[in-house]
Amino acid sequence: MSLVAGSASPSTEDEGVARFEWGQMVVSGVEGSRVRVEVVRLGAAHSATSVRVTTADASASSLSDYRLLGEWIDWRAGESGAKSLWIDLVDDGDREGIETFQVGLASMDGSSTPASRTIAVRESVTQSGTEFGLLGDPRIDQVGVNTAAPFFSDYSLGGQSDGNRVITAEIACPNGQTLCEGGGLFARRFSPENAPLGPSFAVNPNREGAESEGSVAYGPAGVFAIVWRQTEENGRRSILGRVFDASGDPATGIVVIDESPSAQLHSPIIAGDLTGGYNVTWHRNDEILVERFGRGPSVRRRVAGGGVMTGAKVRSTALGETIVVWHEAGAAQAARSAASQTRGAFDGSPPSGASSILGRRFSPSGEPRGEPFVIATTDETDFDASIEESGDVNVVFKEPTGDRIIGAKVSSDDETREQFEVTESAGVRSSPRISTNGSGDSVVSWDEEIASDGEVKGRMIDRRGQALTGIATVAAHDDLLFDANDSSLSLTDSRDVHFVYRRGPALRGSTITVSPSRGDCQPTASNLCLASARFDVRATWATPAGASSAASATPLSDDTGTLWFFEPGNVEALVKILDGCAVNGHYWLFAGGLTDLQVQLLVTDTRASVTRRYVKTDFDRFAPIRDLEAFTCDPAAASSPTTSLSHANSWPTTNELRWLEESRQLAQLRHDTSPSNGDRNAVSSTHERQSVDSEGQFSCQTRADVLCLADRFKVRLDWETTASSGEGRTRAFSRDSGMFWIFDPANIEVFVKILDGCAINGHYWVFAAGLTDIEIRLRITDADNGDTQFYRSPAGTLFETVVDLTRFGCG
Repeated sequence: MSLVAGSASPSTEDEGVARFEWGQMVVSGVEGSRVRVEVVRLGAAHSATSVRVTTADASASSLSDYRLLGEWIDWRAGESGAKSLWIDLVDDGDREGIETFQVGLASMDGSSTPASRTIAVRESVTQSGTEFGLLGDPRIDQVGVNTAAPFFSDYSLGGQSDGNRVITAEIACPNGQTLCEGGGLFARRFSPENAPLGPSFAVNPNREGAESEGSVAYGPAGVFAIVWRQTEENGRRSILGRVFDASGDPATGIVVIDESPSAQLHSPIIAGDLTGGYNVTWHRNDEILVERFGRGPSVRRRVAGGGVMTGAKVRSTALGETIVVWHEAGAAQAARSAASQTRGAFDGSPPSGASSILGRRFSPSGEPRGEPFVIATTDETDFDASIEESGDVNVVFKEPTGDRIIGAKVSSDDETREQFEVTESAGVRSSPRISTNGSGDSVVSWDEEIASDGEVKGRMIDRRGQALTGIATVAAHDDLLFDANDSSLSLTDSRDVHFVYRRGPALRGSTITVSPSRGDCQPTASNLCLASARFDVRATWATPAGASSAASATPLSDDTGTLWFFEPGNVEALVKILDGCAVNGHYWLFAGGLTDLQVQLLVTDTRASVTRRYVKTDFDRFAPIRDLEAFTCDPAAASSPTTSLSHANSWPTTNELRWLEESRQLAQLRHDTSPSNGDRNAVSSTHERQSVDSEGQFSCQTRADVLCLADRFKVRLDWETTASSGEGRTRAFSRDSGMFWIFDPANIEVFVKILDGCAINGHYWVFAAGLTDIEIRLRITDADNGDTQFYRSPAGTLFETVVDLTRFGCG
């Protein structure tokens, strides 16, 4: 609850009579918040007196909304001035709006007292831009009443892209105790609207030691995991973890990630992805370790060691691309190989032993990708990092001199580096934090001193490091009990910024909705700009072996484009966005895929700054997409859910990467042995083919109504609606792939790809994906022998992806 308003009535002034006035009524703390009642004694100070502070229900109830109070304040003879006491507010978890109760004074000696004062309170769930309560239960409500009570520390926030989140915090024991009643590591879940999803709960009710340094991260479908450090009374330390289901109930027991009776284990950080895996990094003496668990066998790797290393952080993309980032002192840097230093330095030269922020990449399966590399050269150990879905890494840190907040960006191939300024002028700043959403935008926050007070400042930047907003105040503080050093923040795909910090003895949060100023989509090699440049379309992919990267893009029309992974002619996905505003007030999204790899499709409405994610986490068929409510035509009403593209039915896995490698080897072999290279109609399979038509040409030729693919297969399309029917018109794309349109050349309806899999299973592989729900009949004929196969998609259903790996033999 939060104090909203109060009113005081003046007292009369009588000679020789003690007069009392209201002082301040302020909020301190959060859920289990407190109102400080300050009473000032004026006049008649020659004798002792007392006044009783009372409370009375109005719309608020003393049983569930605040603590009933009936306490005395005493002044000795000759004593005057202000004295105060506290009224504890209780958050019962219900959203009841503004409620009130009365506070009054009663004198024991008949002296005058002012009229009662009305206190208005409201639940901790508030509108954007204001603070809300995070953690609390009957034990925690009393936190901070006296200095011997437990207090919050080591808190963290784990957020989903849709705004759901989990807060963890340690209820620390007083006076250095290891175990205490009511202590331990607690967590609570919250909805995107800041509503608590159930009460706070102990992460490990049967703890055996002091718990601290909790860290939380989401996996798929609302599942989340928490890791923490445990220190037992005998000095034994452990790094522990536990997975919870989407309802907040334990899905596993306590997982021992590392333990030792003597080693220094500390600073565990966890990152999750949508494939169901989690990565944990922690410090063990002078080493940094990372372990992947939660999906398949646990895999532990040594990230780095042998130096003075601090602040290790782990970040993952939705498909499991992971990076560990840490700060390392210069002595260890000097010991690194010149090649490694050159690869990482901003200016291309070794950092000569300078202290640096380093990074190292790991595949979704936990395998390291290369050696550590330098992200930024700085002595400053106060930094934070994030990773974009493309694999680009962002780091923010405080400038050692001038106290500007600096950002550094490293591309997914670790070859391109840029630095940018988050703050343009000097100031007294600390604790930079960064969070990045699906569209590649980031929010950066920091603590900034202003006179004797301070504020948490923040601004949003785009994927190029350019400012999207001015600098705004996230939260203000005017006391020494404000702590932003361990603050956490999360940026959702809907541009909501969730921020957590400590004020006084309790935790506070702030939610801010950001409306950045941005232009339309700007096309690059890795994105499509569709529907008059309103929509930015990108994709990332991952193979079973752990290779991953951003897709490349090829525009076909204003509303349609393709995405490819390995080669420009080998199309993997087709995306179309149509303007359906006049029909249902939304843009319509269609997509089909010709791949069995993991794929994440990211579509951003640049005018609403909202991203939708479509995620395929298996190595199965790409389920077609038809989302007729994908994006509202009114940008102010947009939202950002995540959709699974995993297909319910299994089918033979093609292992496309294997096909690619073997087909390249075959191509090189043919190039070395073929008498004539570069001829499109040259022999392109493992057998000779001599079938020709009456004009002496190969019988397979692309025409307006026929695609010729793999120099061998004729592909035709027939369509039918209740009103008309006809043949599809062709648009060749590459030797192996092509498209059909029906009503408009710019409106692609079906995409077909035929790959030479002869070296793998003795067959050609047929793939087809469609962006239509009218009746479609595909007819594919082997020009060598006339063998024909039909594939039908009935009216009223979205064209189901075709994957046929055995229909056409190579003989």
